[in-house]
Amino acid sequence: MTVCLETYTDYVHKDSLFKLVKDSKPQFHLFQTQGYYSIDIDKDQVYYKNSDETMTWKHICVSWKSSTGVIHFMVNGILYPRRVLKPGFFIDSDVSAVLGENIVSAVPGFSVGEPSFVGEIRKVNMWDRALPPEEMESMYITKWKRMRANIINWESVDYEVYGDVFLYKPWIKPL
Repeated sequence: MTVCLETYTDYVHKDSLFKLVKDSKPQFHLFQTQGYYSIDIDKDQVYYKNSDETMTWKHICVSWKSSTGVIHFMVNGILYPRRVLKPGFFIDSDVSAVLGENIVSAVPGFSVGEPSFVGEIRKVNMWDRALPPEEMESMYITKWKRMRANIINWESVDYEVYGDVFLYKPWIKPL
């Protein structure tokens, strides 16, 4: 499985960026805190140090191969050291993808009512296979051209908006 997205914020606290949830329990969760990114798979975690730099778009990709548990994690074209997490675990096919919402009491380290991500998330794409680092880097270099995600494709996804969300579409002119 691979998930790629872009984020932009001027404020980092404990931010959920993307998660796959079944029965209110995350099976996959990517979040950031000040100084770290975390990837959770079925309640097990790995951490990656990040810069505290804000006010710049961050292109983030995570690929995870279920059979080996190998994670490739990349931010702005820079590949972090490989980690292994939950080899043999399978993410259920009947999950919901959630962007930017922290309000999940079942997630370790998060409390009900914590503020959700404050900023912008775009270009969320997901594949049912672990993309190799070369493909993830190519997406960053080519600015997502020739990208065809087969599970979530940002250009054609159906979605529902909940809460205080502003959907910005710069290509649509106001009346």
